[in-house]
Amino acid sequence: MSNTLLTSSVIMKESLRILKNELTFTRGVNRDYDEKFAVTGAKIGATVNARKPPRYQGRAGQALQVEASTETYVPITLDTQFGVDISFTSADLTLSIDSFADRFLKPAMATIANKIDYDGLQLFKDINNFAGTSGLLNGGSVTSTQVQQTILAARRKMTENGVPYSPRNMVVDPNSSANIISGLTNLFNPSATISKIFNNGALGDNVLGFDFAEDANVATFTPQAAGSLSAISAVPATGATTLSVTTTAGTVPRGTVFTIAGVYAINPQSRQSTGSLMQFVVTADTVVTTSGTLPIYPAYIPAGQFATCTGTPGSTAAIVLLSGAVGGLPTSQNLAYHKDAFTLVTADLLLPGGVDMAERESFDGISMRMVRAYDISSDLFPVRFDVLYGWKTIYPELAVRITG
Repeated sequence: MSNTLLTSSVIMKESLRILKNELTFTRGVNRDYDEKFAVTGAKIGATVNARKPPRYQGRAGQALQVEASTETYVPITLDTQFGVDISFTSADLTLSIDSFADRFLKPAMATIANKIDYDGLQLFKDINNFAGTSGLLNGGSVTSTQVQQTILAARRKMTENGVPYSPRNMVVDPNSSANIISGLTNLFNPSATISKIFNNGALGDNVLGFDFAEDANVATFTPQAAGSLSAISAVPATGATTLSVTTTAGTVPRGTVFTIAGVYAINPQSRQSTGSLMQFVVTADTVVTTSGTLPIYPAYIPAGQFATCTGTPGSTAAIVLLSGAVGGLPTSQNLAYHKDAFTLVTADLLLPGGVDMAERESFDGISMRMVRAYDISSDLFPVRFDVLYGWKTIYPELAVRITG
């Protein structure tokens, strides 16, 4: 392939293609690109409205009951601008795009992709659905049966919550991935599946109902260092988003998952109890003494069209922590999720004047800007790549945390 001078457009298109391939968790979520800033340019702190996929109630009987197919919108703050700054010589610009990509673009895009994935994986704290046993998948003595049961527990939880069967993704940390691979290759599986796992050293697509990915950016959760939730101190009112509890002194961290005796999860389609205790998550770090009030998700709605759970607890119903024992060690928070659970929004950054080159491209829901200058004293081209983005959990019930 003959060498030709690389243009900014060629570099940008190749950069975005590489970035898309480098993403792991982010590839499996909804990505929304807002082009309204194409002229003025978006800034950190700007708010955009991301489309929230519609959900329907359905009807019984023959009578037509048309439901509005109105897409709702969720405000998302563009709170992160991240980029990589590099430089190259005029001679570098005569390389083929493949050589240029290997030397400069792939390392730069890998850095941006890891940052985007890392930020998105922090959204685990919004998820109340929980499966697995703390420390199991990262332990050295996990059995093949335990691995399978853990994955299927997440699958069951998603099915109970009415999550569509496709696509269902699972992203796990490298340690959990190694134990899962080891465990599943020891089970009776189709030979094609075993061959794929063995040859690639990875799980890949359509294993126990999930498309798997391994990501070193999977977040960890550290349980409260002191104090212990023991029971509720009052029956919550219908629609309550806070819960009165008795406890010893400590800080209950955001992301703590617990159950309340007598309160059961429901299937959102049938409105019937699943037979499993409802799992609630604490939505903000909360300091408590001998009692306290915890902000929780979902709201306590035990009946009606918008019911989230069923059952009325006693006024001192016991609380059971699921996300780790008090004073426990950090554990990986692997995620099973449908693409509609989370959304990444990017927007156009301003193209400045008075520079050698300024280019902006969008591809598959991601907008990126490249700005290049020229240093005459060193014959170098300083260049910056920037992405402005914001993350949001749209439907927490479409995801399940799987402790590592």
